[in-house]
Amino acid sequence: MTKEAFEAWLRDNDLTLETAGELLGMTTSAISKYKNGVNPIPLVVELAIEALETRWLDPENQPETRSNKWPKSWRRKAKPSAARRP
Repeated sequence: MTKEAFEAWLRDNDLTLETAGELLGMTTSAISKYKNGVNPIPLVVELAIEALETRWLDPENQPETRSNKWPKSWRRKAKPSAARRP
């Protein structure tokens, strides 16, 4: 996937860097680096985008709007934070 195709995916789906990061299970920094062409986009990211688009195109799984109202099954579960020692 090219930088331009990645940018188009973000733009066409009205995704912020934060939302794209949540969907792909990545940091905002990593998404920004892909968008700006700093790092090449790995095949695994391209495949994850294809999987998201396949689910998104299914009318039963579409969000009401293209904002942050993604189906809960698409969201990555938060990891429990480790207890800090004083």
